[in-house]
Amino acid sequence: MSSIKSYTIGNELGRGSFATVYKGEHVASGSPVAIKSVLRAKLNRKLLENLGSEISILKQMKHPHVVELLDFQETPTHFHLVMEYCSLGDLSFFLKKKKELSETLPLVASLLRRYPSNTRGLHEELVRHFVHQLSAALEFLRQKNLVHRDIKPQNLLLCPPSLSEMDAQNANLYGRWELPILKIADFGFARILPASALAETLCGSPLYMAPEILRYEKYNAKADLWSVGAVTYEMVVGKPPFKANNYVELLKTIEQSNDVIGFGREPPSEDMQDFVRCLLKKNPADRIGFKEYFEHPIIANKQVIGSGEELDRSQLDPRMYISEYIQEADLPKLDLDREMDSFSQKRSTQKSSPKNSTNKTLSSTVKNPLLELTSPSPGSSLLLTRKNESLFLESEYVVVEKRQVEVNTLADELAREPDERRPSSERRFSLTYGAPTGAMARALSMASARLLGEKKNGAGHGSGNGSRNGSGNGSGNGARLSAGAALSGTSSGTSTTGKSPPVPATTTPSLSEREIVETLEEIAAKARSIALLADVKYSQIQDDVDNPDMNLPDSVSSSIAEEAMLLYVKTLSLLSLAMDQAGAWWSNNHKDNKMVSSHFNEIIQWTRSAFNESLERAETVKKKVSSGTTHTTAEKLIFDRALEMSRDAAVQEISGDFTGCESAYTTSIWMLEALLEDDEDGLGEEDRRIVERFISSITKRLVILRGQQE
Repeated sequence: MSSIKSYTIGNELGRGSFATVYKGEHVASGSPVAIKSVLRAKLNRKLLENLGSEISILKQMKHPHVVELLDFQETPTHFHLVMEYCSLGDLSFFLKKKKELSETLPLVASLLRRYPSNTRGLHEELVRHFVHQLSAALEFLRQKNLVHRDIKPQNLLLCPPSLSEMDAQNANLYGRWELPILKIADFGFARILPASALAETLCGSPLYMAPEILRYEKYNAKADLWSVGAVTYEMVVGKPPFKANNYVELLKTIEQSNDVIGFGREPPSEDMQDFVRCLLKKNPADRIGFKEYFEHPIIANKQVIGSGEELDRSQLDPRMYISEYIQEADLPKLDLDREMDSFSQKRSTQKSSPKNSTNKTLSSTVKNPLLELTSPSPGSSLLLTRKNESLFLESEYVVVEKRQVEVNTLADELAREPDERRPSSERRFSLTYGAPTGAMARALSMASARLLGEKKNGAGHGSGNGSRNGSGNGSGNGARLSAGAALSGTSSGTSTTGKSPPVPATTTPSLSEREIVETLEEIAAKARSIALLADVKYSQIQDDVDNPDMNLPDSVSSSIAEEAMLLYVKTLSLLSLAMDQAGAWWSNNHKDNKMVSSHFNEIIQWTRSAFNESLERAETVKKKVSSGTTHTTAEKLIFDRALEMSRDAAVQEISGDFTGCESAYTTSIWMLEALLEDDEDGLGEEDRRIVERFISSITKRLVILRGQQE
């Protein structure tokens, strides 16, 4: 048995992608604890931020219905979070295993005898009890301007009931004193969110995620209320309110429901139905707010209610974990940082060997798909075919390891430059819709302004200079280099195939600093729009050891993994292009030791980070791809998603719901612009004209939308 200061570490309770939870014991008192151990080597910058956020928030959390952080320790290899021990496990495990538990644990047996259910869910009185406790925790979070962002059954932990009504009152507990105690856990995604603030981070659990997040729209704390509605529905009915194989289908199911929520043959009370329906409104404006939520009859009375008789506590050992009461074969693992249902920006650092090469990782062999477009038939989406039958049977590979070294080398060189940089030119652009701060905020601000026609002419960079009016083929981009050359490890010179870039190598170095920064920001905006789609698919294929029944079939998972792989390759192509242009400009303009602006350095550091993170994720999804015929391409995935977003935005705009429309229009335009980047195996002339027509059409809608809002 290992140990850390003041604690011994015992059996493993659960394991996730980035953390393992052990049952521990405080040496002096003998009290059981839960120790969440995180391996330092697995944490990149984003994960460190999430861990730091969780620790910072938990240190403030002193509430009977929030899992308490008892201690935090660091070792050379691990971070250890010593947490309050919740011996009855999580709500998801309880819902799925209540029958088995009732056969071995008298506490659960007596609970279900007293509150029998005619559904796969729980008796309504038991649901009300848990909702009261959850609401008490939510009210506490609201007082601290916190939004949890990942409320789901796996993050709702259970403790044994109080020994008496007096004990419950002294502990300030809500609900019935003789019933199990619910506590909110896992604040890895939580953030300070003032009542007026909106966020755009994509994180949380898809089955419990608010539709505004699924639509990439800004969201506020009302997103938590949707999650509460979804969890409450599952407690009542025994299954989530909406299910689908992927997030696109999930969002479509939610939209098509038109806020009609059914409860099956054994519906709960009218109050409970109304409560759930008020929360599961797809339009956040129609969803009840926190004031109405706390005043709802289901919530209004949260104080301890004495119903009298204690449950059967015989055979209940406070040191035993809930899964120890049933057979080993049935033991699931805790849901910890589950990437399948987190839609977060967490990045896996796990490396793996691809199935179709020996002792090589993706960092040394990323496929360069050979693509071509066929003319689409009337009314259809852009149709794409592949010259060779399979992505992983093609012989042409692109070496990315060298690109990774070059990317990091340039970023490191810039990072070492003196801090006293001259300020960059002041921007006219103010509209931001992406990351709230930093280089990407400026890039996306600039992107929106460019789409509205505020960009100065003459810079000669970005894709499709003539595409704003739908004419031209975008080939007039003087600064853009071949994506194929960029990925192949060449800089601004000749590609590995001996072919020259489509423009002279002197074009990029001749740009002013302002122009090169704008060029890089445009490419960054395109890359980010593709990476977001890839990340969604990445999250869909992460195996859930806790709930294997929720995992996708291998064939479906392989297909989604292939789509993610294609999108990550496209993202890496764009990011490599940005670094090639930056490197060429830097080499030419740094000879006289000229100072560069912080804007230039920031966009380079962002590009380096995005490149490394995308490469890590691409390596992870590659191992899930099976050999066989490839049925899609990155171009088709990007084209279809861009049109889907713009159509949805148009429907919202017509109905007068402008929330998220501007963001959706802008993102869809950048996705389509990414298709116009010069690529030897890219779009044909006819298909470029089709894409440019869509860009022109969506841009007109964006301009009209902006006019309506002014």
